[in-house]
Amino acid sequence: HLTRVFDVSDTVLIPEDDPGRQKGAGRSRSGGRRSGVIHSHVGDTVVSGEQGRMEAVWDILQLTDNDRINLALKYSSDDYYPHLQEALDAWEDVASLIQQRESVLEQLERFERYASDPNRFFERGYRGSSKARLTEARRRSRYYTLLDQFELPVLNAIHTLEGRFSDHVTYQTRPYISKMKLDRTEMLYWLQQQRRKEAVTKEIGVSNDHMFNIHQISLQHVDPSPSL
Repeated sequence: HLTRVFDVSDTVLIPEDDPGRQKGAGRSRSGGRRSGVIHSHVGDTVVSGEQGRMEAVWDILQLTDNDRINLALKYSSDDYYPHLQEALDAWEDVASLIQQRESVLEQLERFERYASDPNRFFERGYRGSSKARLTEARRRSRYYTLLDQFELPVLNAIHTLEGRFSDHVTYQTRPYISKMKLDRTEMLYWLQQQRRKEAVTKEIGVSNDHMFNIHQISLQHVDPSPSL
């Protein structure tokens, strides 16, 4: 069944409002609406169909080469090939939801880079004001609400895929259900560690500059004439 095995190629996601999409292309086999249709882009040719759709899912989830090969072989087999279209719909639903959630998480990380920085409390002007804290709290609440709203749909989509096809969903090699439980906390911890590293680096730089200045001053007081 080698003719059924997918090749690996570059992919792009065609947004739902793209004028070049075919009418009705955004509907799943069950008639439900998907957030977008995934196509494969090879060179200047957009390839729809089974191979391109699966490759796009792989790229969105950043699957390893080994995982891609295993899935390709699985859905090329006699047992699973008849269910490929249904499985692709399920994989696309999962990938779309994860992609949207990761986009919100990325926005939250950019926001927290300054909104969770303790140094902002000591700044003058608006950034150090209580009004700024209220604005930060409202924005943070919106991001967290969005992430919470994605949690149940993502869990349901993953459980559907695992229950029907025994497939396991990972993102950047990590089981996504486990990632969802921890990624917000991990992101804040990583930002804290990054700030500590930057503070230490800055302190070392200041210390080195201070020692260099002391050395330069001491050289200025050395008598250049040779001793007899």
